[in-house]
Amino acid sequence: MWPRKAELVESDVAVLDGLPVTTPVRTIRDLLDRRIDASHIATIIRQAVDTGQVDWDDLVQQIGPFARNNGVQPGDGTELLRQLLAQDELAMHRFAMRTSELDALPPG
Repeated sequence: MWPRKAELVESDVAVLDGLPVTTPVRTIRDLLDRRIDASHIATIIRQAVDTGQVDWDDLVQQIGPFARNNGVQPGDGTELLRQLLAQDELAMHRFAMRTSELDALPPG
């Protein structure tokens, strides 16, 4: 755990068992900002998608700003997501099923 002070908007917070926690998307964004191991982030993404807590299209938009700092063309959330999920075979398989839909999205 890394202490971090940041402003949170209401949509960044969820309640789990009565405790306020950051949403999966906010957690993913924070981990990308800290450049945490991609395999860990891929696992979080897969679990969040499996439980319906994250939408692929929204995630692509949310992580786009972190692309450049993670070795991907600036703003290209789709490619960043591909690279992250390449670390998790099951997640990559599910993502591949969505590839044609995501290819139609503009970078970001």
